[in-house]
Amino acid sequence: PRPGFRPLPGSVRPLLYRMHLVPDLAAFTFSGEQSVWIQVSEPVTEIMCHAKEIAIHEASLTDDDGEGKRQQARPESIAFDEGAEAVYFKFKRAIAPGRYRLDMKWTGSLNDKLKGFYRSQYTLRGAKRFMAVTQFEPTYARFAFPCWDEPAFKAKFQVSLTVPGDRVALSNMPVSARRELPGRAVRYDFDASPTMSTYLVAFIVGGLRLLERRPDDVYTPPGKSLMGRHALHVASKALAYYEDSFGIKYPLPKSDLIAIPDFDAGAMENWGAVTYRETRLLVDGKMSSLASKIRCTRTVCHELAHMWFGNLTTMQWWTHLWLNEGFARFMEFGAVDRLFPGWRVWDNFVQQVHGLALSLDALVNTHPIEVPVNAPEEVEEIFDAISYAKGASVIRMLSSYMSHDRFMSGVKQYLTKHQYANAVTADLWKALSKASEGNEDVEELMRSWTSKPGYPVVAIDEIATEDNKSRTFTIKQSRFYSSQEPEGKGDDTVWQIPLNIFDGSKVSKVLITKKEQEIKLECKSKKDWLWFNHSMVGFYRCRLSPPLLDAIASNPEAIRKLEGVDLLGVISDAFAMANSGMAPYSSALEVAKACKGCETLCVVEELSDWLCSLLKRYKKPNDVKCSDEERAIQKGVEGIIVSLFRPLEEKYGWEYDPKTQDAGSEKETNQTLRQVVISTLAAARDKKVLQEAKDRFKKGWEGIPPEYKALCFRTMVRYEGKEGYDAVMSIFNDPNAEALDCRRALTAIGCSPDKVLQLKTLKWATGGTVRAQDVRFVLASVARAGSQITWEWLQENLEHLKKTYRGGKVYEAVIGNLTPSFNTEEQAQMVSEYVVKHKIQTRKMSQAVERMRMAALRRAREKNLSQHILEDEHQLLLKGFN
Repeated sequence: PRPGFRPLPGSVRPLLYRMHLVPDLAAFTFSGEQSVWIQVSEPVTEIMCHAKEIAIHEASLTDDDGEGKRQQARPESIAFDEGAEAVYFKFKRAIAPGRYRLDMKWTGSLNDKLKGFYRSQYTLRGAKRFMAVTQFEPTYARFAFPCWDEPAFKAKFQVSLTVPGDRVALSNMPVSARRELPGRAVRYDFDASPTMSTYLVAFIVGGLRLLERRPDDVYTPPGKSLMGRHALHVASKALAYYEDSFGIKYPLPKSDLIAIPDFDAGAMENWGAVTYRETRLLVDGKMSSLASKIRCTRTVCHELAHMWFGNLTTMQWWTHLWLNEGFARFMEFGAVDRLFPGWRVWDNFVQQVHGLALSLDALVNTHPIEVPVNAPEEVEEIFDAISYAKGASVIRMLSSYMSHDRFMSGVKQYLTKHQYANAVTADLWKALSKASEGNEDVEELMRSWTSKPGYPVVAIDEIATEDNKSRTFTIKQSRFYSSQEPEGKGDDTVWQIPLNIFDGSKVSKVLITKKEQEIKLECKSKKDWLWFNHSMVGFYRCRLSPPLLDAIASNPEAIRKLEGVDLLGVISDAFAMANSGMAPYSSALEVAKACKGCETLCVVEELSDWLCSLLKRYKKPNDVKCSDEERAIQKGVEGIIVSLFRPLEEKYGWEYDPKTQDAGSEKETNQTLRQVVISTLAAARDKKVLQEAKDRFKKGWEGIPPEYKALCFRTMVRYEGKEGYDAVMSIFNDPNAEALDCRRALTAIGCSPDKVLQLKTLKWATGGTVRAQDVRFVLASVARAGSQITWEWLQENLEHLKKTYRGGKVYEAVIGNLTPSFNTEEQAQMVSEYVVKHKIQTRKMSQAVERMRMAALRRAREKNLSQHILEDEHQLLLKGFN
């Protein structure tokens, strides 16, 4: 905990806030007044609540003595504690237990830091306009009004806003009264909310436009309302899906979706008034890519899942954040799959969510799903892939193990029992154990998955026996690390692992409960292949013995039956074993070669990710010298990529062509498949693809299909010098360009290999032109293209960045993208010492330094990798893969 931090005492609890705020959109200030009804449970001489960067001018306490006589007292002093982010109202005499009303008046600033009560900029008929927006999660309600700003201090909220007459005011609840006031102002009074936590309160004031006049609506900046149609359709269907799934009606009378031009997160689940970054909510039915539509759909479904998981039933404290985020991530996929089954989003889950969690949780600098949180600033660090992606992955594993119906029965019991209240993880386990009808002790089963960092690698070897009707295997589990087990960091955790063993026709389920365990399986032939994580529902990696892996890689029938998420898992685990030094790269490349002709999107994406990752490790920015060995490996990997992906490009092309392609085989996901194939070939510097990308841009970027815009923008910047750079910059500066096109241009601008343009981009991005929410994307892009120049620039400009962009995301964007160019122990130590010295150390910084050290270990281990890579490339070419 930071010095001065202390949690709120439980002796005073809020019951109802009745507040009135008046934002000034010209001076960027606001005034507020409120009455808070509180319950005092024991005698106190001071009342503590949270307040930060607001000035409280008046306060008084009124009580009811039970005989209708009200007595008022003013605090002897109002003292602020910056360390505790709190205000103390101190009274001469002790306040007896009972119910009171605490009245306050205060003023504050509409800041530009994207948190608390802040300002956002938009354009109306060519002129700058401002709106006032809130972002209170995790601990920023205290920036807007004095409050008990912890999740367990739930209360009701009745909000009033006085705003300019040409602006719209929104809050969590519907408007109960609207009154015009002198000076062209309007006062909006809103209904009282249900009992909820402070981080879910919202108020938005701006020139917003409605899509349709209905209780559930989309609000956007001017000129963009029609782009909200898809999201509105999704929201109406998703709410019905969740009501059916949870057995509880949506408890509010409205559910607005609000697009905000300046927004740090992807979205925020304010109850009844969900706010979104524009690019996560607004899609064009004709011009948006399938990936953009899926991202929008997932985001809407994720936030609406929170209406139950998080809003109705809330974690007791931030330690249990995963109850909110892990469940919302898991449930969003169920909703999207119900609405759009052709998208095959559960494949997407395994490739992007499950895979992301496996990657991050294999680091030493990871954390348990349930991590102790001692102070508000620690909360920010756990809004990461562990809380979201690992949380969702272990929930999926548990759901599969219990059966989905029993699992959802337990979820319904949990939500019903704890609605409008708070809960901890153990409460969920109890409900699920009860739903299992006494068959499972869920808390015991899940303890190691949520309370311990990391996850197991399951080493599987076959034991030779004379029994022809069964096969015996030894299963050994140990914690998996991306590189190698660190010295002195041995982990003796024993996970309870539900194995799902697939033989091509049936699935055998076995629970592993020991460090080493023998299992026996019935079989037809001892030569048959087996896969030990069917449907990739288990959150573990498989280290198959060479014969077991070869039985899959050398068997076309096995590849055919596994194609989909199972084959994705074989690829992922084979490359992960090679990356960690637990297996040779030749075995992973044999698996890759066996996937010739596979066209399932998730398999192609997984091959692309691992091969491009290997390529990036040896493909250096222009400001870093490349060794002969690195150049040889780079050339070899590029050859493998072209050999594997060229046939797909030739079959599918850049677009569907009815003259040459079968209409009956054209799937919704094929355009994404084309985009992955084309982008992978571009990463391998395929001349044909790069020329086509440049030609398409020069014919007019507006006509480029949305799937290829980012690729074409990057290609121009990377290969067409200053002319290409200026052409893409003009897109960002085009006032008529859509937000998503501006975002694509923004990240492409940082790809230039020219040192002069790199430095120009760094200065431009942090000079005030780029929205604060987007600066980190530009810096990350430049860091990947020019690691050394970006590192030097960071050191020269750190104080400016600290002052302008509070929080660690900007520094993390730079340091997190210096790898793979920073790949020596000396560089890792230099960066580590720097972030500690300048007090910008975060868990993500530690993870970045760890990745640098991993890269150094791999370099030392892979001295003969170029020989393997070139041999494999040669074998591919000989076999006619080109």
